[in-house]
Amino acid sequence: MGSMSKDYVTYATNIKKFWDKNAHERHDDIKSGNDKTYVEIITPSIVDMIKREFKSNISILDAGCGSGYLTNEISKHYCNITGIDISEIFISIARNEYPNLTFHNKDIYDIDFEEKYDLCLATMVIHNLPCLTVFLKKIFSALKKDGFLLVTTLHPSFWPRERIKNFDYSENEREYQVPLRGRSDRTYSSLLSYFHRTLNAYYDIDGFQVLAFEELYGYEDDSERRKKNKNPNILVVLLQKINTNTQIKPLKNEGFNSVKKALRRILKHRSE
Repeated sequence: MGSMSKDYVTYATNIKKFWDKNAHERHDDIKSGNDKTYVEIITPSIVDMIKREFKSNISILDAGCGSGYLTNEISKHYCNITGIDISEIFISIARNEYPNLTFHNKDIYDIDFEEKYDLCLATMVIHNLPCLTVFLKKIFSALKKDGFLLVTTLHPSFWPRERIKNFDYSENEREYQVPLRGRSDRTYSSLLSYFHRTLNAYYDIDGFQVLAFEELYGYEDDSERRKKNKNPNILVVLLQKINTNTQIKPLKNEGFNSVKKALRRILKHRSE
């Protein structure tokens, strides 16, 4: 699954510094509901997907949990959930806001998982992380046999085309420096790394079987723009860890698109 980049320590330090500096503003944006895409679209969509596909007794790891908003929303239905984040400030906020939940200040690239989980979440996380294969290797080690990974990320086929100048879709692991904006139109201090990967990077992953794709429209892309057939800017991917004799999970009929159906839709959008 690849080896750790020699530059990762630098990236990790920069990511931690960015979120430590902006953690309180980010928490306020979510708690106040200013970030409507996260609060009104991403969070309820993920909670509904999990409720539809998984029993209530599963164990869940929320990797990159931030200040714990999503972790808490999921905990209303699933009591066995743990949040981890590289930002010490985020974890301090999460522990203060949700004292009954478990949070750890950890860098997922640097954890040896003793406890194993049925489901791992990576919600709006991996597009800010280098070394995707190493991240996936860590998640693989954190999951139980036949466990699941639910990734929510900026849609690689559409989001950067509208926001990044001189964007080249074909360049895997290309880093761009982008501003982070909340729905309140606040621009956070300093720029954040966005690592672009082609759609195939999420489809062809060693050790995992892609079960389904789902596309979400950000708040600014909601009903009016959707009627105009504008593109979705958020991608959700459900994957299952595969081993010898893995039993692939059958999905419910509603909610998730089949892989073939989703890919046809994405390719159609890209050609327009």
